[in-house]
Amino acid sequence: MSEDKLLTVYRDVCPGVERIYVIPDIQKFSRHNSYLALLYKDFLENRFPQIKLESFSFFSPKIAFKKLRGEKSVLHHHWFEFSSLKTFLNVLWKIFWIAIYKLAGGKIVWTIHNLQPHQRRFRRVNQFLRRIWVKIPHRYHVHCEMAIEQVSSTLNLNPEKFVPNTLYLLSPL
Repeated sequence: MSEDKLLTVYRDVCPGVERIYVIPDIQKFSRHNSYLALLYKDFLENRFPQIKLESFSFFSPKIAFKKLRGEKSVLHHHWFEFSSLKTFLNVLWKIFWIAIYKLAGGKIVWTIHNLQPHQRRFRRVNQFLRRIWVKIPHRYHVHCEMAIEQVSSTLNLNPEKFVPNTLYLLSPL
């Protein structure tokens, strides 16, 4: 997705957006996978100086409190799944605080990278938590136009809330 288009998505869900929160931490994640660095390249290079970008792997409650004080922000979450007790507790923590953030008026975008968790561990619990999670975001971001129909029908979501990613069309392989 071109960053300008991504910015359009953020401005669509939150007119006047001033801050973007990204989960997971872009710098740490990009050591193993360049996707996030490419997706947020223009933000990281400060092409949009009026918008601050913060990324982290563990959700901080301060984000919900900032929203309660009126901050114009969007939370963009990637990869919702767990594969161990530690990551399960992290998912529960995130669901709780992201729900508070939403109740405070926060807007959420979720990039759906896969229909099922990569690791097949705890499949039923992952599916149960995902059924709760899918009700929280305001927009769903997928890797291509073709994924919208399959993902929306599998997760029982409105296809009009989906935004396809064009990053792969813009970046050389």
